[in-house]
Amino acid sequence: MFTCKYSRKSISGDYIRAIIGLIITGGLLLAATKVTIFQYIFAAGALLFFGFLLRTFLRQFSSFVVTKQDLKRVGLFKRSLSWDQLNNVTLKYFSTRRDRKAGWYQLTLSDGIAKIDRKSTRLNSSHRCI
Repeated sequence: MFTCKYSRKSISGDYIRAIIGLIITGGLLLAATKVTIFQYIFAAGALLFFGFLLRTFLRQFSSFVVTKQDLKRVGLFKRSLSWDQLNNVTLKYFSTRRDRKAGWYQLTLSDGIAKIDRKSTRLNSSHRCI
């Protein structure tokens, strides 16, 4: 059994992006004096960045526990997948450079009922979790 957890260092970039985006779109929303299409656009952007901030917060307090019988995501929204019931595995690689030397993996496991997603660059012990 071992546990994988998102580190503060790896998730801090998401916090910075979410807060800056929320400040910019929220500030532009407050600066718009008349009700125009721009207020709706800025409000949608602020909601998008707020959702991203909330998702990042939830991800920080989530961890994955891998055992011989199952995989569990522990946190506010708990999920459990039994290895015997697993019927769908998807592994995707997203490169951030042309030479494909930098990037991250996204692993999706599903048993038809529960689904667990995991991104490789945001976890400690990622070499053991993928």
